This record gives sequence, C-alpha cells and structure tokens, in this order.
Amino acid sequence: MTEEAYGVTVFCDDIRHEVNGKMTLVGCYASELNFSGPPPGVLPTFAALVNLRFPRETLFETLTLHVTKVEGGDFSEIFSAETRFSADAFLDKSVVEAGDSSEKILSVVIPIQWTPLVISAPALIRVRAKLDTGKEVRAGSLVINFPVTNSEGEETPS
Repeated sequence: MTEEAYGVTVFCDDIRHEVNGKMTLVGCYASELNFSGPPPGVLPTFAALVNLRFPRETLFETLTLHVTKVEGGDFSEIFSAETRFSADAFLDKSVVEAGDSSEKILSVVIPIQWTPLVISAPALIRVRAKLDTGKEVRAGSLVINFPVTNSEGEETPS
C-alpha cells in the first residue's frame, strides 16, 4: 500500500444516485473532453466524482477541496468546499481495509455537479485537496479542446 495520500477523479456528464445506495456515472471522459464545434461549448450537466485516499498515519482536521478552471489564460475557482474531521474519522466504519494487510486507509468520496457548465476557450479543469497540515493532494485534471480553425474559419486537424 502507498504511504502517500492520493486522489482520483472521474469526470462525467452526470452522477445519478440510486435508491440502493449505488451511484451511476453517465458519459465518463478519459483524459480529454473534445467539443465538436467552435467555442463556446455548453455542457447542460457536468460532474466529477472525487475519491481521496489517506493512509491512517495522515492525520488532519480540515480538508478543503478546490476545483479550478484555467481557460484562455484566465484562472477561476469553480468549486470549493471545506470539511472537518474528528480523530474518530480515522478509526470508524469509513475506514477501508486495504487488501489482506492490516493497514487501513480513510476513503473520502465527494460527488460534484454543475448545471450548466460553459467553456469559452480551450481549458483545463484541475482537482486539488488541501489539508490543514499544508499538504496538497492532486486528484486529477481534464483537458478541454475545441476544433482548430484556419484563417477562413475551416476546421483543420489538430
């Protein structure tokens, strides 16, 4: 098991919460989201399922999640949330056993949704978690592309 905290984010069109406790991710993106036409691009819904994992030794009281968008040279925060943890959080039922070992990790899962999300230029969406200890955990990013056009406005291969 890794001794470092880490995060993984799945970007998708929608997250549906089912009656039995499951979540269904609809329209998942790999490392890029490619619009088929020129900017601006509008996503009627957009979502991110953020999964953060912390080794038991990583104690902290406050976690702040930041989702930022770098678009055409402009930087903006499109989501921010802070949550507090008690020391018991590292010992209760939210602790997941890692494989066959006796080591344990704290798993924090955060679903986020935007309605709508407008993208005006090629962009990068980044997810970062910051702990009150000063540690930053990178949890993924998504590149957003538009078709490249020539001087006559015709699409060219990128």
